[in-house]
Amino acid sequence: DTPVPASLLRETDLLVGKNGEALHIHKLETVYRGGLYHPYTADGTVVVGGILASTYVSFNKDSPNLVLAGVDTGISWRSIEHAFLKPISFYCTALGSDGCHGETYTSFGYNYPTYVGVMLGKYFVQTEDTNPVLQT
Repeated sequence: DTPVPASLLRETDLLVGKNGEALHIHKLETVYRGGLYHPYTADGTVVVGGILASTYVSFNKDSPNLVLAGVDTGISWRSIEHAFLKPISFYCTALGSDGCHGETYTSFGYNYPTYVGVMLGKYFVQTEDTNPVLQT
């Protein structure tokens, strides 16, 4: 399963269902909703409407990978974000810490570790965009 930005999906692509089955795309449309949703899960995935999706974002609309100076590095945003958030996940789950239950958020709705990651991503790719990443 390769995570790709939702902006790269085409009606000929297949999505992965909650039980690993291949699902055909019948219609694509862009929907904008207010608010920010960034759930944390141990493996970085969530099932939405029966479709397996990633909880991570991509900062490049045209690639699921980090692109620097027009060169695709081959390093996925999913890998980068997973590595960045793994210590936080370990702290919150394996150590049984209550420190993750009263976390604070920025005015944009990010918790502070995520906000730092988003700002670093935007800095390195010089963009204001964040695109949802789906497992296809």
